[in-house]
Amino acid sequence: SYGKTILDMNLKLGNIYRKLGEYKLSKEYYKKVLNEDPENCDALFSIGYIYYANEDEDLAFDYFEKFLKNLSKKVQIDYFIELVNIAHKENKLKFGRRVLEKAIKFYPDYPPFYYQLGILYKKDNELTLAEKNLRIAIELDDKYSVAIKELGQILSLEGRCEDAKILFEKLLESEPTCDICYYYLGKCYSKIKDFERAKKEFKKALLINYDNANCHFELGKIYEKNGNINDAIREYLNAIDVRSYFIEAYLSLSKLYINKYEFDKAEQYLMKALKYDPENPLIHYYLGLIYQSRGDSEKANKEFGKYKKLNKDAGRLKRKR
Repeated sequence: SYGKTILDMNLKLGNIYRKLGEYKLSKEYYKKVLNEDPENCDALFSIGYIYYANEDEDLAFDYFEKFLKNLSKKVQIDYFIELVNIAHKENKLKFGRRVLEKAIKFYPDYPPFYYQLGILYKKDNELTLAEKNLRIAIELDDKYSVAIKELGQILSLEGRCEDAKILFEKLLESEPTCDICYYYLGKCYSKIKDFERAKKEFKKALLINYDNANCHFELGKIYEKNGNINDAIREYLNAIDVRSYFIEAYLSLSKLYINKYEFDKAEQYLMKALKYDPENPLIHYYLGLIYQSRGDSEKANKEFGKYKKLNKDAGRLKRKR
């Protein structure tokens, strides 16, 4: 019919202008669509997205809510997850949490919503709320392995190693090839200073997944602690081979080379690290030590100056947060 043709044309024009970034014009065409069809899902979602892109999260949420009410259960769930993924990607954690809180009202027995909410709280360093939601997800599905892993990680980060160990050991009964479980068991044993047991767990993880850069790094730290410097260097190099931007591994490696008076090698790895993180204060500090050892006061003072400035700036930002 003529009316449907006009509606489709307005929808297409709205889509064209939205893709061009002409949001004002785009909204006008979508609103024409909604005048004729107030429940048009394409127009509701698109206007919501425009408001979201323009940082008006309240209006965005209103349109997304109207859009979601018109969908079947399965499609609703898919779109809730899609909106959360968008929030994750763009680091709009508050908006993502709001979407999930609404989703939980719709579906209070759906574990993935609690899991996703836990992840968003964890990303925002609100570990108590993260733990609460992950535990609800696990109560609803006691075999929800990704939620168990995340909860174990939080417990490990908070130093609740015995609780974390119980979770990971139980999970390994059903997932014996879970390298992440062995890695976090290793972290737990490291925290309680049982380094021999930690080493065994990291090695088990590497037998399953040799490309676990964190395991190589943690092994390097244990070897360094025990005075096995060549083994530590080998593991830090392995970590960098797997993850070329692993700044902590570059720094640990460079420090060992400086201690061995192998300044050329230390400089080589610090210069690589500098490409990935030019504003890391410690890189400049170590470079300053190298130039100082060579008697190049001008270069050394320049690097120490950068170190002081970046360290001061980092401290200021930390205080602001």
